[in-house]
Amino acid sequence: MHDGREAFRNRMAGQGLPRSFGGHAAREAAGRAPRVWCSFALDNGLRPLGREGSEMSNSGFVDVATVPAVAASRALSLGTFAALAGPTVATDGTVFLGTHEGTVIALHADGGAYWHRQLDAGETIVTSPAVGSDGSVYVVGVTERWGEDTPRPPRDHRARVIATLYRFGPPGDLRIPTAFPLYEDLTLNREEGPWGLRSIGAPSIWRSGNDEAIIIPALYSNVGGVDVHLLAFSPDGGIMADWKMYLDPGELTNDAWGDIYDLVGSFDPGVPPQLAYPPMPGVAIGGFLAEGTPSIVYVDRWNQATIAFTFCVGGSCSPAPGFTKRTRRSHAPRNLVSSATVLPNNHSIVGTDDGVVFGVPGNSDNPPVTGLSVIHATPTVSVDGQTVIVNDDAEVITLSGPTITSRLKLPGQTFAGAAASRTHVFVATTDGLYTLDAKAAARQVTFPWAHGGISSPAIGPGGHVYAIADDILFVFPPPDPLRPDVHPWRDL
Repeated sequence: MHDGREAFRNRMAGQGLPRSFGGHAAREAAGRAPRVWCSFALDNGLRPLGREGSEMSNSGFVDVATVPAVAASRALSLGTFAALAGPTVATDGTVFLGTHEGTVIALHADGGAYWHRQLDAGETIVTSPAVGSDGSVYVVGVTERWGEDTPRPPRDHRARVIATLYRFGPPGDLRIPTAFPLYEDLTLNREEGPWGLRSIGAPSIWRSGNDEAIIIPALYSNVGGVDVHLLAFSPDGGIMADWKMYLDPGELTNDAWGDIYDLVGSFDPGVPPQLAYPPMPGVAIGGFLAEGTPSIVYVDRWNQATIAFTFCVGGSCSPAPGFTKRTRRSHAPRNLVSSATVLPNNHSIVGTDDGVVFGVPGNSDNPPVTGLSVIHATPTVSVDGQTVIVNDDAEVITLSGPTITSRLKLPGQTFAGAAASRTHVFVATTDGLYTLDAKAAARQVTFPWAHGGISSPAIGPGGHVYAIADDILFVFPPPDPLRPDVHPWRDL
């Protein structure tokens, strides 16, 4: 591994990235913005965009026209952000973020202040928010809690990690918070009680008809191993369902037991809580398995498999309410390292330590695509239905099924998935935000910055583009509704 990639991984693990990555070009470039473009909304709905996509897809594609990200109309210092905890955009244009300092932030589409709320003292936010159908925003606050008689150092006396799901209804009204469950580890006989969480994934919204649930994967310590839980939270508060899978070190492949703590990180006592990169992969929601309800795809990193579930609410569910495991596909011996994306053909695609694999819910015959290097970034679907993947060395690769159609190397490194619109693909790396053509085959514009590439760009319903680098949120203007044929990058 070359020095640049090692430095980038160190930053993702919270050890600090050398300041030599790109200098301070980001702040300087923000001053180049020649004008503020007007925003316009495509509809009045409140379905989430971005990684959850339109109509509950996590494809990374938003069906709107954009212009190249030449100059930011705003550069906002709002706090500090965890790795992969980028902005989430609702279809009314509201932008939501959560900070390490425990602040939930809502912005207007142009980046203007809307509202903000502070979580309880000591709580931090380590994943992106999720947006419900009514415009409510869901964030997870996590904290360490110590028993009065619990010695803090050394590391084998870690505090319990406590998590709470918060729902803020529009405009920022706090609804009922729901605590994550705690599970006893009887063999530890610890005075402070159960250990609590080890790691969480980002929340995702499952929706079918009028039913809605917030799905969050979570990792807990257990007797001699760990438990993976899929938790379904109700918008009205409370837990609707809890699926569990026990991971025994004797059953895991490829020394995956040792990878559990290397991959998901942990909380260090005596310092502000922060989950090290990478957190657990969130679930992908999309595709169909039974009765027309959207499937839930979980990436089982430790057993190298993709698992598809259906979810049901109510007494008429068959075989029962809650999660039903429907199908599983093993990808061993390949190590799965990204979250999944559900493709239009009902298959999922997941980044590995050497390329991508195709998984459930569909029964794909596509072979793995190898020789692409490590891909932590969640794959993206472009306007023409191809898949856009970005490896850790910032090479952008497009696929039609398992066939490579283009490769484009960008400067820097990245763990962030691309964002795609009708007209462009946006890729964030350590060195800059790159605007590519709609097929991700050619670079159009570079917006230089420092310390980017740790969260994905997001696209709003009016064509704004949002991206974070060095804990600065950059807002890029949409097309001019009065002059849709004019592109600002052509006028510079």
